[in-house]
Amino acid sequence: MQVRANRQLPRDDIRPTLAKFPNSLSNELDLLSALKRIHEFKSLPIDWNGLGSEPPTYSASAQAAMVLFALASESLRPERVAPSADGGVGITLRRSGKFASIESLNSGEIVVLTSDGTGNPRAWEIDASDAGFRATAQTLREYFER
Repeated sequence: MQVRANRQLPRDDIRPTLAKFPNSLSNELDLLSALKRIHEFKSLPIDWNGLGSEPPTYSASAQAAMVLFALASESLRPERVAPSADGGVGITLRRSGKFASIESLNSGEIVVLTSDGTGNPRAWEIDASDAGFRATAQTLREYFER
């Protein structure tokens, strides 16, 4: 029997299997989808959005991937992973009327913005380290649980 190397199963073939596994495995699969998406950004041209935006750099993409791993460790799944108009990668989370955005920018900065819709947004820069990523993920989990 010959197995094709890059064969991808249709999603309908995978879903019944996923239902048998605990939620943490689903997080890992969501993580893989998000990581794949970041990898696809490398093919974006300059001015990819018609506004002169730069595509994400390798460094911004790698830092965004580290953020995704930290979020997954806190069972937080992003709603959206997309290139940022500011140059970099944006990660968006929403839960119970609350919003969080993490932007890993080409400049090396990683900025978090949270808003609960009451007019009191909060923004801060995080340290681009394992400890910084983990602390941010824990802070966001606690924010969404309040």
